[in-house]
Amino acid sequence: MLLLIGCQQGRNTLNSFSSSNDTLVIETSKQKGVGVFSTSSGPLSMNDTSDNFITTIVYPIGLEDLKRTEKYVDFKNKSFYDYKRGKSFFLEKLLADIENNRIDTSVFLPESENVISILEGYVDGRKIIIVDENNNKDLTDDSLRIVEEIEWSNPDHFVELKFPISNGNEIVEEVSWINFRTLGDNKELDIGKFEHLVADFRVDDKQFKIASIKYGGDFTYDQYLPSTLLFVLLNDEEDNEALIESDYLQLGQFVKLDDQYYCIEDISHNGGLLTLVKEKDFSTKIGIQVGVLAPEFACITEKGDTLHSKNLKDKGIIVVNMCGCSGNNGVFKAYEDILSKYGDSFHVLGVDSNFGPRTTGTLIDSENPFNEEFSLNYRQAYCSYFTYVINKEFRIEKKLTTMNWRDYL
Repeated sequence: MLLLIGCQQGRNTLNSFSSSNDTLVIETSKQKGVGVFSTSSGPLSMNDTSDNFITTIVYPIGLEDLKRTEKYVDFKNKSFYDYKRGKSFFLEKLLADIENNRIDTSVFLPESENVISILEGYVDGRKIIIVDENNNKDLTDDSLRIVEEIEWSNPDHFVELKFPISNGNEIVEEVSWINFRTLGDNKELDIGKFEHLVADFRVDDKQFKIASIKYGGDFTYDQYLPSTLLFVLLNDEEDNEALIESDYLQLGQFVKLDDQYYCIEDISHNGGLLTLVKEKDFSTKIGIQVGVLAPEFACITEKGDTLHSKNLKDKGIIVVNMCGCSGNNGVFKAYEDILSKYGDSFHVLGVDSNFGPRTTGTLIDSENPFNEEFSLNYRQAYCSYFTYVINKEFRIEKKLTTMNWRDYL
């Protein structure tokens, strides 16, 4: 049974459902800021204004050492035009979405409408940033922001953007917020997105709220990596401070509403609709969510030994993901401490792509082709800091951040 949101018999039934409905299609609302989620940022790659750009803009005058970049609104939109030119990132996902009628390419934006222009320059020796906030390709009518005065987490400093985007079926007007900060000794600019979604809905007489965030460079809610799209079931406001890592769910995982589990089945291209599907036998599900059966695995260690999960069920397993790509060497110390404390009572597996001589124990190279399936299940990204505890019944018992193991392990 599929329940669509809308009005029936003159009564407003928006986001109001019955427990007899197998599928809930819930309308979301976009919120300023990140809510209960953490912030994330990435570097801005600024280029000389003489370089080739997708769109033509009107430049403000009086700025020195002017540089420019273009931020994509929709990566899938970009991929479609790249595909027409004979190349495309995320091609497999793009073609699958087209084949499954998840998105209509006839309503993709023209390339020139799929970017937001950002300028960097100097005024009186002070670095400034200008964003095409209203997407009119004229940056003479946009605010000039002095970089050193920007406060990263201050909502009053967020830049509000307005732009068109496809919701999968038609072009709609959207809004979002971004902000900037400088990182490192070279003071290069980072950019971050400050928006999240909230879905307030009712099942029978119970009220629920699910929040969602999409990490990554564009303004869609497409999932290119499992870790970039997160969901969390919110309780009373005072309880949300107590959220832990295992409360944050991914697409395809399960949320418990009262006594019934629902799969987080889908979210529309621009995030406007969230789909939950009732799961009738949660106990048989396999994945990395707390409570489900852990995926069986076979992998090769750094010493060349082959491990099969079926041979490790004499005691629990702790999978410890590490990554030094961000300079966080403390995560290796955390792994060594976990190994020292739990190495006798658990099989402790350390996972990374470049160990070197610094790390001991049973180590699994996440980039080894033989370990691809293991990495897809238990790492899900090139860089990961999650630790999973698998009990003797081979169910995921805990999920935590490796650095916080003392608080939750």
